[in-house]
Amino acid sequence: WNVQGYENWFPYYENGLYPGDDVIDWVSFNKYNWWRCNSNQWSSFEETLSSPLVWLNADPTPDSPRPAKDKPVMIGEFSTEENTGAPNSDETKGDWYRSIPSVLQASYPRVKAMVLFDTEGIDTNGDPMFCFWGVDSSPDSIQGFSEMAADPFFNQWFD
Repeated sequence: WNVQGYENWFPYYENGLYPGDDVIDWVSFNKYNWWRCNSNQWSSFEETLSSPLVWLNADPTPDSPRPAKDKPVMIGEFSTEENTGAPNSDETKGDWYRSIPSVLQASYPRVKAMVLFDTEGIDTNGDPMFCFWGVDSSPDSIQGFSEMAADPFFNQWFD
């Protein structure tokens, strides 16, 4: 079951869109650090994930059904823009990637899979589009992503 990870959508899921635990095995959501794309403030990786995971971990009620807490979670899409002068943070895109293993281990043990949304943000004519989500947006971003991917947390053998 894949949903948008934005607070304004949660009431839709609670009012009939959640099909029920008997028909889903995994829960997935998409979440981005929108920073320059939507004139938002910079959000750390942990801040980016907090609202959908708080919603998923809340107790269901008859008026507010949600997936059981034993369902594994996949981040179906995630990414960030470069921090180009956010007034609320000096964290770099590389730092954002570097934080992911420790944030998942400490705060979000239900997250079992992730898919990076990696696009250069150009259309078929070569013109800039909405956001530049590419890993290769800077040397720091590439290095931070490489360090994240090499972290032992992401390199485990499962039986």
